[in-house]
Amino acid sequence: MKKFCLIITSLLFLVSCLLSCDDISQEPRVKQEYLSFTAKGGKQNVEVVLKRYSWKFCGLLDPERNYVMIDSEKIENEVLENGVQRIHYDWITFLISKDKKNIEVIVDKNYTKKTRLIVFDGFGERVDFNFRVFQAP
Repeated sequence: MKKFCLIITSLLFLVSCLLSCDDISQEPRVKQEYLSFTAKGGKQNVEVVLKRYSWKFCGLLDPERNYVMIDSEKIENEVLENGVQRIHYDWITFLISKDKKNIEVIVDKNYTKKTRLIVFDGFGERVDFNFRVFQAP
């Protein structure tokens, strides 16, 4: 009887461990974690791999200020008539497709003669993802 109880207890413990594990393999992620632009600016696309969970825009991080989140009041965030989400801040615009599988990144010409860097942060069900955008002086 003790052996039977031990087996049942062990089995229940094993099942509870397996069910309690977080499966983050179904979370969204980006294929490109780093985009580089010349001083002329331009456009590039970031592909978001969606499996089970969708994602939402969290914010933009400023590496020059120890990766502090940029105040949302300084960021233009709107959904266009075609369902595309447009996020604009200072020198950079992100166009998120309606199905959230593609982010078009548009960078203005760099007149500052300084290197520019910003981090885009998105959040899935339980895990966030981000990518960096670098622009040469």
